[in-house]
Amino acid sequence: MSEYNDLLYANGICDYRPTYQWIAIKVASASSGTLSSAGSLIIIYMIFKGVALLEKVQYRLILAMSAFDILQSISLGLATLPIPRDSACTLYALGNKASCMMQAFSFQLGFVVPNYVAMLCIYYMCTIKYNIQDGLIRKYESYMHLYAILPPLTIAITALSNDLFNNFCTMCWLAASDAYDISKIQNEEDNGDDDDQGSLLLTLLSFATVFFVIIDFGIIFWCMIQVRRSMRMSRSQSQLMAYYTVSEAKIQANLYVISFLV
Repeated sequence: MSEYNDLLYANGICDYRPTYQWIAIKVASASSGTLSSAGSLIIIYMIFKGVALLEKVQYRLILAMSAFDILQSISLGLATLPIPRDSACTLYALGNKASCMMQAFSFQLGFVVPNYVAMLCIYYMCTIKYNIQDGLIRKYESYMHLYAILPPLTIAITALSNDLFNNFCTMCWLAASDAYDISKIQNEEDNGDDDDQGSLLLTLLSFATVFFVIIDFGIIFWCMIQVRRSMRMSRSQSQLMAYYTVSEAKIQANLYVISFLV
């Protein structure tokens, strides 16, 4: 295995990382995943502790968002552990194909989180600028959940059914083929057409994932602009509190993307 890895490094297939970098990746992933999961668990506990909160649309949206955040945080915290143990270029890989697909599927579902942040911003904009009551928004709540969950779930199911969840070097996620699977690297020349089709579908799914994240941020900033315009016309205490809530949603959305990129 080590001799084969040396060959892969020499041919540029693997990016060389010293052991301390792999340890740093593990520690960083485990730490961020643990902290994120703990924060979401606290939010869920606080919502269930105040049972009356579940009667409000905003808290049901936050509850669903927190649940999916826990799912993604756990998959991110596991880092390389679910990667098949026979993979090249990856240290501390202890899993198999099933564990790899489970990690990737859970991580992809985590893109529900920015969708829910966008829906929360729309909720606050409706209540602040247009003074729409919770009862009226409740009629459209199902569409909010549908927008938040359906796109990432569709992408995840499509990738899973087309075997596009594979080793991504530092974790399992979208990959046209497991480029770090020794058996597949050795037989690379026999899979030209299949690899081209898989690469095209991978590109489409990756584009769809990024597209919805961009749409979410567009919604968030548009809602912020609308709320600020409304606040210039009215400075009541209740509206100020709601405005700060929307600002916090924007901050959380920024932190989500920054932590993901890091």
